Amino acid sequence: IEGHFREFGLEIYEPPPTGGMGSTDMGNVSRVVPAAHPYISISHKDIPGHSEEFKEAGRSPLALERMLVGAKVLALTALDLLTDRELLEEVKRDFREG
Repeated sequence: IEGHFREFGLEIYEPPPTGGMGSTDMGNVSRVVPAAHPYISISHKDIPGHSEEFKEAGRSPLALERMLVGAKVLALTALDLLTDRELLEEVKRDFREG
């Protein structure tokens, strides 16, 4: 995933180890199968989620561009896993050992 984001010129942001990124059902999924939940920036500045500013940023051309990049990155990652047996086995092994 990281490599594909870089192909599109986006930096990788690691969230702080303390969390604070909100909640999803992704934790439930990732207990059963390998999973990824990348976040993409829709603004050039930090804005709080669930705010008017975030709502407006979500309507911007930058947000649309970034959402399309995110979709492409996920699709390319799926393609990698479907066409590279070694990579798929590595992901499965990491999941079992994790």
